[in-house]
Amino acid sequence: MNEEVITAIAKQAFWQILNTPEGEAKLIRAIVKSLGLEKKTEQKTEWVDKDEAARLLGFNSYRRLNYLIEKGAFTHGIHYRDVRAPGAAKAYYQYHVENIEKLFNKPPEKRKQAR
Repeated sequence: MNEEVITAIAKQAFWQILNTPEGEAKLIRAIVKSLGLEKKTEQKTEWVDKDEAARLLGFNSYRRLNYLIEKGAFTHGIHYRDVRAPGAAKAYYQYHVENIEKLFNKPPEKRKQAR
């Protein structure tokens, strides 16, 4: 196959994907992400669950957030909160991404330990 045929096939496939609601939504998300607008629009929700917080902060896993709680880096009610049901043994944390980013924007030596 020559380059022109491959290009024509690729264009046709692109337009077929784009002409679906899912394809259009994916394209819009990709454009928003490439422009760096993704975090700004998503941070309007103050408290998010562990997976969303990890994703927004660029961590591979929420475990890093739990580690920072255990080490006293975060302040309860400012950086995280526990929304478990009364009597539940296991903590269910939500995180305030904007406040965590403010903390991370300070040099480590200037961050106060929460405990």
